Amino acid sequence: MNNSISLGSQLAHEVLHNPPSAALPSNLADRWLDTALLGAERLVQADKEADPELVRIPVNLVLHLLSEELRSGTISMSDDKLFDYLGLYRIELAMEKLRRWGVVLAPAADKTTIFDSPKVKKISKKTFRRTAKR
Repeated sequence: MNNSISLGSQLAHEVLHNPPSAALPSNLADRWLDTALLGAERLVQADKEADPELVRIPVNLVLHLLSEELRSGTISMSDDKLFDYLGLYRIELAMEKLRRWGVVLAPAADKTTIFDSPKVKKISKKTFRRTAKR
């Protein structure tokens, strides 16, 4: 894609102008998965030198996933709540990255489970051994 177009504009064109489920990590193109994961890492680490456009990527994706609930008033959003959602989204981004590498520790989240807490599911040794042998 043309580098003169901002990252945010590209994200809007490729993901945000689609239904909210397009922002699920399992539905993101590799480019957006990697960019969102990097942005989420920088955001959680409070990296003051991170590119603001980069850290807005995961924020925009989370807000897009929640857009229907926010519009309907089903949920309200505080800064703390948004940060919690970003943390859960970051975990799912990392798990999706692992799935794409062939390490399936848990099934991909869907729109109804992406922000479930606790996000980190307990994985039995048997499941891990079975996954590791693939």
